[in-house]
This record gives sequence, C-alpha cells and structure tokens, in this order.
Amino acid sequence: MVDCPWAPEVGWAAPPPGICKINVDGATAGCGGWSTVGVVIRDSRGMVVAAGCKVLNGDYGAAVTEAFAVDEGVRLAMELELQQIIVESDSVGVVEAINEGNCNGEFGMIIQGSLELLRSFRSWNVRYLKRDYNRAAHELAQFAKAAGSSQQWKGVEPPMLRHVLLLDRAKS
Repeated sequence: MVDCPWAPEVGWAAPPPGICKINVDGATAGCGGWSTVGVVIRDSRGMVVAAGCKVLNGDYGAAVTEAFAVDEGVRLAMELELQQIIVESDSVGVVEAINEGNCNGEFGMIIQGSLELLRSFRSWNVRYLKRDYNRAAHELAQFAKAAGSSQQWKGVEPPMLRHVLLLDRAKS
C-alpha cells in the first residue's frame, strides 16, 4: 500500500488534484436474487469520471459482495488508465484485509486479485468510509438490483445519482 498524506474526513471529501476517488458498495441479493455492486469514480472537483453497476453471477454474503465491489472499482480505474487512486468502502473487514494483505478467508481470492491490480497504480489507498457517506455507490448497487442489469457510464453522471452527487459536491 502507498500511504497518502491526507487523513480521511467525515463525508465525501474531494481528493487532491491528480487523484481520483473511487466509492464502492455491494448489495446482497436476498430472496434468491443475485448480488450487485456499484462504483463511482470522481476527480478532485467532485465530477464523475466513470460509474458502473454490475449484477454478479450469484447470491454472495455481504463480505464477499463488498470484496467484489472493491475489485470492480479497481478494474474500472485500470480500464481508465488512472494512476493515483483512493478506494473507499463501507466494509471494515474488506478494507482491513486489503491493507494487511490478508488473502485468507471467504473472500481471500478476490482480495488477492485486487492487490495484484492495485500494484500497477503509481499510488493507491484503500480506506473505510461510513455507510452514511457512501450513498452514491449504494444507490448504483441498488439500481442494478432493481434493474437486473449491469451498466456503465464514462464521462457522464448516471441520471439517478444527480441529486446525491450535487449534495456531495456542496459538502466538499
């Protein structure tokens, strides 16, 4: 892990120039459905660089779904050829596993894959964010669950997030 010189703040805080922040969230299926993930990547001005929501290929527990969400966020950042990133998740267990390099347990293989991808970035940081402050990614995970489909947006805000993103930008 490459430590960044700024401390996490309460709520959505814009990263320094040149660094993108990736908020991720997972939603478990329940009732025989499929788990989903949401990802929002924003620049230092709070503008959406890319976003996506994905329906996973099964019904996973909360921790595994959150690990898949981090992995999806990192993969999208790689696809965009970003160099410096902060990934924020509301799963303490997943964040700790990544930061400790712990590839054991039910989501160990996913963590291992994410760590391999993270090593290709010039700088990266994975940190915990309270669920209350991870609303944009949460909304996308819920959207994928309701729609039953995966979608991706590049360079535009997903229409269903405009209200959440406006509130976040006002706070930063």
